[in-house]
Amino acid sequence: MNLRIAWVLAGSFLWLASTADASAGGLSHPAKYIVLADGSEFEAKKQAYLDKAHAEFEEWGRKIRTWSDEAKAKGSKVSDSARREMDEAWAATNSRWEQLKVATSDGWDKARRSCEDVSQKLAHEWHKLTSGQ
Repeated sequence: MNLRIAWVLAGSFLWLASTADASAGGLSHPAKYIVLADGSEFEAKKQAYLDKAHAEFEEWGRKIRTWSDEAKAKGSKVSDSARREMDEAWAATNSRWEQLKVATSDGWDKARRSCEDVSQKLAHEWHKLTSGQ
């Protein structure tokens, strides 16, 4: 029982330290999760994957926002169907990203594959939209 209390206290101190660093601007990624020492191997692998995927997800968001802003400014003649397909692919990617973040070990593989599939579709739609195909 004393060991469990020690882990809870250690986790609390880690959490407090991370929020103090984040408020002082010390963390470059304040939304990271803390994986306690007694966490499973799955949680560590999941977190590593989420960190990498998050960077890619954020990059897609920046690319799409920039493209959209530039298209509006130039009065782009992108077809409504192409814009709709891109919007649908981005919405699906957002949805799968949210599902991936909360996936448990039981549903992880399915959620990961689903997220990767919609990401590939997003890349395909992006290519079609930006290359004029």
